[in-house]
Amino acid sequence: NISASATTNGIDISSTGNADATFNFTGGTITIAGDNIIMNKGGQFLLNTGAPVLNITGNIDIRNTTAGGSYTNFHSSTGDINVTGNLIIGNAADITLLTPTFEITGGTCDISGTTTLTGLASSEPQLNVGGGTVTLVGNVVETTSDANITLSGTGTLIFQGDLTLDDAGSIFSQSGTSTVRFDNTKAWTNSGTYNAT
Repeated sequence: NISASATTNGIDISSTGNADATFNFTGGTITIAGDNIIMNKGGQFLLNTGAPVLNITGNIDIRNTTAGGSYTNFHSSTGDINVTGNLIIGNAADITLLTPTFEITGGTCDISGTTTLTGLASSEPQLNVGGGTVTLVGNVVETTSDANITLSGTGTLIFQGDLTLDDAGSIFSQSGTSTVRFDNTKAWTNSGTYNAT
């Protein structure tokens, strides 16, 4: 558990063997200057209590490269997240059960760079918004994998760039009282399925 204000060059959350490594950020402000948060092999980055502020001038990279651990997950239910770089959700190989997930259920999250959903058949990347507000300023692209975007509860998901889901197996689901908003004059390319309930 971390409750502090600090500036660091990067955070690498990688599990050893099958034990899942967890970084639980509970308060204060962490600034990652010019580097990345990297999660691999079941690594977890959690912002679930307090009012933490996370500023990243690099990327959030949620990507399993080898088997081991459970699903790799970035989860926030509170606080503010500001990323000037990119968000990468995916696997470097077809690793069964290691589903890379980026999930926001509260607070705010702004991603200024490109959001990339990538992986292979049994490890589809997950972008879940169940509360709070997520703003994706740059383009959202899917590469080499079905992708799952789930918007539910009271979540708000704002696209300010192009949204490209070019795989037939990709699913964009919306439910509850959630809101999806498309700013600017951009393209939504959808070869998959959009479900709204």
